[in-house]
Amino acid sequence: MCTLHLVAKIREMGSSHHLSYRKAAAIATPLAGSPRTKITWMRISDLELLTVGERTESADKRFRAIHTRHFQVQAQEWALEIRATRKNDSGTYECQLSSHPPITFRVHLKVIRADTEIQGGPDIHVQLGSSLRLSCVMRNLTSPPKYVFWYRGEQMINHEKGLHVNNSLMNESVLFIPDIREGSAGNYTCHPSNAPPVSIVVHVIEGTLITFFSREQIMFETLNTPAMYVAVQAVLSLYYASGITTGILLDSGDGVCQTVPIYEGNVTPLTVSA
Repeated sequence: MCTLHLVAKIREMGSSHHLSYRKAAAIATPLAGSPRTKITWMRISDLELLTVGERTESADKRFRAIHTRHFQVQAQEWALEIRATRKNDSGTYECQLSSHPPITFRVHLKVIRADTEIQGGPDIHVQLGSSLRLSCVMRNLTSPPKYVFWYRGEQMINHEKGLHVNNSLMNESVLFIPDIREGSAGNYTCHPSNAPPVSIVVHVIEGTLITFFSREQIMFETLNTPAMYVAVQAVLSLYYASGITTGILLDSGDGVCQTVPIYEGNVTPLTVSA
């Protein structure tokens, strides 16, 4: 009957098989008997004939028949290989042996697109001297990754002194930086062996960060700022919304309030009379 080879991230589950997106699939049928016995492969969804013997009948050249003889056990094997698998390759495939009577077997293949995310991205702001934990979450994996590499820019940093990488979990890799310095800023990339890479930009800020949502509360409760002025500040905040990535610093005194947006890591002051 048709079985599934351990080729390129395939997991065997009875007659259903899960395969990572854009990997190579090899679905094979071992059989004994005459070396003249051949096999045809067909895709059931559109009844397209894919291969006959070692000849590819499909116009899609990603499909290929592979014939292997095992002389020691007097057996041979016909395999259907699908290179660079796509989502629409998911479906039911049928192999037919040219025996008398013919023998058929169907197998269902599901192609899964893996997904990778660094939580908190695509930008994150951290204070100088604080710690940072970056969690890279991998979804829809058909097997654990053989490795997960972390990069700052183009440099791999898994073994860099002062950093800690934890790859012990199947679906998560954690990069921990205990002491953020100016050189810690940059583009960080998580690259698993069997999932697409994902990046996050880390900005290092010197000083105290006040979040966007807590700023108005501080003005109203701590600084006793009139509610109408808080509303004006909210309008000004909307003016900078397209450039604000994390928050706003606030300085107040002598009847003058200074709203300082964080715009791509740069501080741009705006003075408004109270």
